[in-house]
Amino acid sequence: MQLKISSWPHKFLIKNLKKLLIVRLKVKQYLSLIRHKPKQVFCVTFTFLVLLSLGTLSLSSNFGIKFWFKTEDPHLGILSNFEKQFGEDNNVVVVVHNPDGIITKEGIQLIKETTEKLSQTISIAQVLSLTNYPIIQTEEDDLYFDQIERKSKSPHDFKKLVLNSPEIFGQFIDKDMTTALVVARLTPHFEKIPNYKKIISEARSHIDELKLKNPDFKIYMTGVATVVDQFRQYAYSDLLLVLPLLSIGILLLMYYAFRNIIVSLIPFTIFSLSTLAAFGFAGFAGFPFHNVSAVIPGILVTMAFADTMHILNTYRHQILEGANREAAVFHSAKENFIPTLLTTLTTAIGLFSFLSAKLDPLKQIGLIAGVGTIILWIATFGLLVPLMRIYPPKLKSVNRTIFDRISTRVPKKLTYAFFSIFILLSIHFMSRLEVNTNPIGYFPDDSELALSKSTVERTIGGVPGAEIIIDSLEDEGVWKPEFVSKVIELEKELIKNKVIVGVKGPFSLLRKMNMALRNTRKLPKTKEELAELYFLGDLNSPENFKMSEYVTVDKRKLRFTIFWNITDSRSALSAMKEIEKIGKNLGLKVNVTGKFVLYYLMTDYVFKTFLYSLTISLSMVFIIFLILMKDLRLALLAMLPNIIPIMIGLGTLGFINVPIDTTICMAASVCLGLAVDDTIHLIYKYREGGESAFKEVIPTLTLTSTSLVIGFSLFYFSSFRPNSVFGILCAWIITWALLTDIYLLPLLLKASEEKLEQDLDDERKHYRPDSSLAH
Repeated sequence: MQLKISSWPHKFLIKNLKKLLIVRLKVKQYLSLIRHKPKQVFCVTFTFLVLLSLGTLSLSSNFGIKFWFKTEDPHLGILSNFEKQFGEDNNVVVVVHNPDGIITKEGIQLIKETTEKLSQTISIAQVLSLTNYPIIQTEEDDLYFDQIERKSKSPHDFKKLVLNSPEIFGQFIDKDMTTALVVARLTPHFEKIPNYKKIISEARSHIDELKLKNPDFKIYMTGVATVVDQFRQYAYSDLLLVLPLLSIGILLLMYYAFRNIIVSLIPFTIFSLSTLAAFGFAGFAGFPFHNVSAVIPGILVTMAFADTMHILNTYRHQILEGANREAAVFHSAKENFIPTLLTTLTTAIGLFSFLSAKLDPLKQIGLIAGVGTIILWIATFGLLVPLMRIYPPKLKSVNRTIFDRISTRVPKKLTYAFFSIFILLSIHFMSRLEVNTNPIGYFPDDSELALSKSTVERTIGGVPGAEIIIDSLEDEGVWKPEFVSKVIELEKELIKNKVIVGVKGPFSLLRKMNMALRNTRKLPKTKEELAELYFLGDLNSPENFKMSEYVTVDKRKLRFTIFWNITDSRSALSAMKEIEKIGKNLGLKVNVTGKFVLYYLMTDYVFKTFLYSLTISLSMVFIIFLILMKDLRLALLAMLPNIIPIMIGLGTLGFINVPIDTTICMAASVCLGLAVDDTIHLIYKYREGGESAFKEVIPTLTLTSTSLVIGFSLFYFSSFRPNSVFGILCAWIITWALLTDIYLLPLLLKASEEKLEQDLDDERKHYRPDSSLAH
């Protein structure tokens, strides 16, 4: 049973924020437990994490497109009704290409074998291709269907029959006859999730066999089912590639800082237990693993490193100043308890803000990652600190690193000018930002999906992309002459559209039948004649091309399949609006649906989630700063180092023309939490020791931020582009967060302090005691 998600976590945090902040924190009680019962604290925390990790045993996966939408979403409702009335639009499309021509003896045989092999694949309902495309024959008054391949005795005959069926072009073959499509439709699954892994694995084994037998042909797999399965494969392969790289990178950085292999392994251990516990929570809550879930381990591993680095680096500084190891442990725990808790809360709040999203996977990711950050903090102070108390680390070398020699002495005017220029440029380029998604573009250029896309666009022009439902609004209404004439006009207008390369529906077959029977391609003009022609066609048509697939049982609705060259949401949404507009102008009720259409429709939801998430996150961060500083002016100043990096990150996206999508939303929320981490540590130290305290904390912040930048940069090697963009964007934003914190924030705080002192001096100068009080 899946846990029902609402907006309760961040509402709860807002309502009880004061209870969670400094005035109510009982740090002394925690330190007392660490001093007297470290083993018990360690065992309780470890047991909690292990028990929570057991939920991974019930963790499922779901990479389908329908999973993203709520059951009550109207777009999902239209698709569900379509599937009940017309069947599944899930498909596997095989692209067969030969630059020398596809209508050869070998090419025809290859298409035929591909058709037969796919027909034998699990969960495939029907396969359509050139070889089994129906041609209509008449014998006296009888009408019967045959197939192009069976009717032709040679490639020349085959080509002639293809040319006599002009509707085939743009659907199953290109005009130059170098590329052919074999389209396999899945059996209806309705509310169940198809076993994409098994379906595609079996289909791929057939295709790989044909590739070996036909080395002169290029054969690719694409289609909805293939794309969904590729999301699954790349999600898992990314985990296997990026996580080891992150772990090795963090291990090397930790060893450079502390020269102790055991200490270097601590962040990895805490991350592993916390990640298992976070996904265990997902398993218990009934949340499945999907392609966006792959970013969660990356988020947690970098945060695990940041928290442990703060604790261990404070410990190292205490050792450098001559403290004994036990005292250094307690000082480090005390100094970092509140700042790390606050940064955990700000990051969690940012992630919990995704609970307002209309897309269920985003809600689930926000909840899992938010809970994961809290679990990570518990693991850090429930495992690391007690372990340091029991076995205080012996650092082989406590020499100062290059991070201890960071200089923050930069001329004030130069600093202000530098940041002002980048802020203005960012505002300019942010105006170029757009919301867009391209599922095929997520994959590498040399991937099968990308190669199939480029081949089809270059030759045929497009693949099955959308389904159009036309409602006559009455039973038997599809055969009314006035309705038919409007639909024919709609079909003509669709073909005129540059992005639409083919329209597949019932009328093309009805025209061919009428040509065979009455020697005219025009459709009958009366309702009775149309109904009779349809009945005759459905009775005699082959199983792979039944007329009933395009007309509902009550004869109220028609269906058309659109072949288009669109792969991005912006173009798709524009085309869909145009189709519905044409239908409306003709007086038709038209709906555009399909699996890919659902994916494109997510765009608006993602953008709204992005805006809401940023607004909630920034508001909560401001409230925390206000409570922490008890000064409105300081709180506003502290917001700048957290807003500026996000602005520069978004401005950079606008400059390089990268659109906002789901991963950008995640990156903005995660980076805001990590940027706040540095600001809180700086301000916390500033409140305790003034400007001189910066010298102690800046080396630690520089080390942790540099490590985070290196860690996120390793996402560049991800083969799945959204994850690669996520990592690079996070690295870029954190770089700017560090620069603003160590160069701009001290100047702002100092200027604010000087302004406050100036105001106090002015008040003293103008203060005049009341003379009446003197008497």
